[in-house]
Amino acid sequence: MKEYGWKMAVAAFALAAAGSDAAEWPAPDPRVPAEIVAMLKEHLGKWHTEGEWISNGKAQPTKATWECRAAVGGIGNICTWNHEWADRAPDSALEIIGYDPERKTLRGMRVTDGGVISTAATTVQGNTMIGHWESVEGGKKSVGHNEIVVKTPGEWVQHMTIDVDGKRVTEMNVTHHRVN
Repeated sequence: MKEYGWKMAVAAFALAAAGSDAAEWPAPDPRVPAEIVAMLKEHLGKWHTEGEWISNGKAQPTKATWECRAAVGGIGNICTWNHEWADRAPDSALEIIGYDPERKTLRGMRVTDGGVISTAATTVQGNTMIGHWESVEGGKKSVGHNEIVVKTPGEWVQHMTIDVDGKRVTEMNVTHHRVN
């Protein structure tokens, strides 16, 4: 799917998901792999996140609360995030996660209250979600890696790194706990 088409599909997905109840889990499309269905289902509910954000070697505490609801026939979720940062104002984000049948991965799009839109593809391997991305800005190569491990249902650990021109500039280590 072309990038424009993907963004239009995400917008339609958000509208379709608006009325979904978190307690509902629609029967998923049988073409969606079982581990993707399980990971989407694992996202449901209200969550609390705590950990640290390390930027240019300086560690700061970070917290978030978030909630995910089932959407579009069990092949996606819509999540709202509220972040608390030690070094800047709190922010919020809307995240839409769904199965991409062409890439056979989870794809997500996040729009923040600052208007920033980002997309990501995530592979699911058992109880682990892995994202990897590369970009070039201003002639500098940026490489990111994000790994989330479901330790037990409702308890995850996440480690994310961003390196620019081979130097670690950002790292995040957090734990996510479902509160209901």
